Amino acid sequence: MLDTFRQDARYAVRGLVRSPVFSLTAILSLAIGVGGTAAIYSLANTLLLSAPPGVGHPDRVVNIGRTQNGRGFDNFSYLTFTDYRDRNSTFAGISAMQIEPTAVSLKGPDGGEALEAGLVSGNFFSVLEARPALGRFFLPEEDRTPRTHAVTVLSHRLWTERFDSDSGILAKAVVLNGTPFTVIGVASEGFHGPAITSPDLWVPMMATPWLGSSEELLTTSRGGAWLTAIGRLKPDVGVSQAQADLATIHAQLGQEYPRLYEGQGVSVRPVSLLPGDLRTMGSLFMTFLFVLTGLVLVIGGTNVAGMLLARAAARRREIAVRLAIGASRARLAMQLITESTVLFAAAGVLGALLTRWIVVALMSLLPNLPIQLAIQPSIDWRVVLFAILVAITAGIIAGLAPALQSTKPALAPELRSDVGGSARRQRLRSSLLVMQVAFSMLLLVVAGLFGRALVRAQTIDPGFEVRGVHVATVDLRLVNHTDETGRQFIDRLVSRAASLPGVESAAMGRMVPLSGGKMGMGPVIIEGRPAPGPGEGWDPGWNIVTPAYFDVMRIPLLKGREFTDQDRAGSPAVAIIDETLAMRIWPNEEAVGKSFRNGDRTVTVIGITRDAKYQELGRPNEGFIFVPLAQNYNPSMSLFVRSTAPMALPLRRLVAELDPALPILSSQSMEEHAMLGLFAQRVAVWVATSLGGVALLLALIGIYGVTAYGVAQRTREIGIRIALGSSRGNVLGMIVGQGMRLGAIGVALGIAGAFAATRLIETMLFGVSGSDPIALSAAAAVLLGAALLASWIPARRAARVDPMVALRQE
Repeated sequence: MLDTFRQDARYAVRGLVRSPVFSLTAILSLAIGVGGTAAIYSLANTLLLSAPPGVGHPDRVVNIGRTQNGRGFDNFSYLTFTDYRDRNSTFAGISAMQIEPTAVSLKGPDGGEALEAGLVSGNFFSVLEARPALGRFFLPEEDRTPRTHAVTVLSHRLWTERFDSDSGILAKAVVLNGTPFTVIGVASEGFHGPAITSPDLWVPMMATPWLGSSEELLTTSRGGAWLTAIGRLKPDVGVSQAQADLATIHAQLGQEYPRLYEGQGVSVRPVSLLPGDLRTMGSLFMTFLFVLTGLVLVIGGTNVAGMLLARAAARRREIAVRLAIGASRARLAMQLITESTVLFAAAGVLGALLTRWIVVALMSLLPNLPIQLAIQPSIDWRVVLFAILVAITAGIIAGLAPALQSTKPALAPELRSDVGGSARRQRLRSSLLVMQVAFSMLLLVVAGLFGRALVRAQTIDPGFEVRGVHVATVDLRLVNHTDETGRQFIDRLVSRAASLPGVESAAMGRMVPLSGGKMGMGPVIIEGRPAPGPGEGWDPGWNIVTPAYFDVMRIPLLKGREFTDQDRAGSPAVAIIDETLAMRIWPNEEAVGKSFRNGDRTVTVIGITRDAKYQELGRPNEGFIFVPLAQNYNPSMSLFVRSTAPMALPLRRLVAELDPALPILSSQSMEEHAMLGLFAQRVAVWVATSLGGVALLLALIGIYGVTAYGVAQRTREIGIRIALGSSRGNVLGMIVGQGMRLGAIGVALGIAGAFAATRLIETMLFGVSGSDPIALSAAAAVLLGAALLASWIPARRAARVDPMVALRQE
């Protein structure tokens, strides 16, 4: 059996070498599909399937998060964590962590350097069964009392890049936010914890007050939600048992603190770089990309199957001779399938080589984020094996139909002549072509829809002017400013920034618009006007700004006045609200001059602004409130500068001049920031457009191949038609019509499939319908144009046939 396969494989390789055009076309068309699917598999493997590096026995590690009304996977308080940790009976250990690292300033020779610190409980490394590359991890006593042990563990990356792999770093101090922290260890290479974020260093929870966190969050605040937990299950304990255990504890907490835990629950899920609902969203997006790349593989496979069918048809006399002299049908079918498998295996090897390039291209689309992500897709042996197995499987499937069709000819006709053709074989080729065109249509429609969505996103009016604004984020906690010195520093920074060359205006704001979330400052209570939701009051989004903010962002004020320097601490609390909130709370009334309660203060509305998009471009506005920074100090702020000149370098110089120890945490234009929310659409457009172009090329090749093959089979018929007086125009129309009919059937089927499939992606299309007529008609026009071109070339050749030459053929 093995010798037979070797013989067939050698024969297949010789055949491929003798037909270089066929071989290169087939291998390239398949390799792109194989490389694409392997690249998406590599990303999915990194994000969703692989265990976090450096974690021992990851199958027993779980993520723990809070649910609200049975949904979501959110943060909870430190005191809730300690109850889970101390009361459970199913975990070997539970550790707390803040998923998003905290920005800190590392004192260096050139001033402050922005780093990201992972805030974790003292048992974080032991729960994960991590091993240090140098030194040790936190001891229990280093995480019991606030502000007693200033210790830190460095990441291997920071140790290598910033400290030159100095083994003498242990027991030395690094200054974080003005406080010396003793380095006690270095994490192993590649270790970044159980989340997608990649901190530069780790600090125990009880040391975080030195970094700006409130001690109340650690000691008395049960309602402050700011961390999640990681648990290690005991041996022979499953996720469902742990879920039931923590659910019982949570029910007890609900009885002890009914107001704080109302509607809340707890969720236990297997550990993942994307915890909770993020994993679900990531899985759906990866599945979507996988389907797109898989479609190209299917298109390439059907195209090659058609080419193999035509190639086998050209060898039908050879096959008939072999059958006539005693070869079995199974033996010949096995040889043809082996030839197909060798072809697809070669495409798989090339596809595996293309995988790395495709992954690099996809990673280049990743926007500039304010935090470091631990996304390092590896093209390991599993990815290569996956690519080759996919190709070989596709080769067997694609080669099966040609093998079965070609090994059951009518021997007498085939031995008499090598012309003619099986109508059944032609129908099979046509069916494969129709399926190929239909899938190509679906890909082109998806590319068109996402292209339309991006265009629409760029035309959506966010309610403010994005162009010409630069944003630089700072956190004054990094240099231990008090509230008073912080206000003074912000005044100097805004004043100096406004005087820079090319700057029209400058202001500060707590929240950067289009960041995907909203800042909360507690519910809004209106006497006599209960909120529509189940909470205590209205829950709009908030922002803390300085007086010139509306001028910088070009947000028009519709009524009332803007903030002034008179709206300072000690003066009556004021706010500016948007149209939506004004209409929701005070419909058909004048909102300016009205008041609401927020916490223990009464706030007066002094102005109404135009509605804007503050969370996401595609999300409806739910109401918004602006309050002045002078009355609502926050140390973490962003400087907004409207300028006609590049501002990244001037702002860095300005901040360094005002406070050398204060680093800028992020610096980018508002246009760049706004693109963060369109990342998924940009990736989808890139993938769908690239693959759609490949699919279009394959469809063109397929239509041309079927039409040219049909012309070759009907050469005598065409000669007779011309000899009997048929015009060359009629012949041209007949051949072109055949290709166009197949193309039109494929387009119609593709449209029907698109109507069903695109309903699944409408939430990502910014209001563009999944059945958008422009995208559908454009894709149909492109494919039908390709069908016309691919049919016209062999039709033109057929119309020039010399009747005498054609009639002399057998």
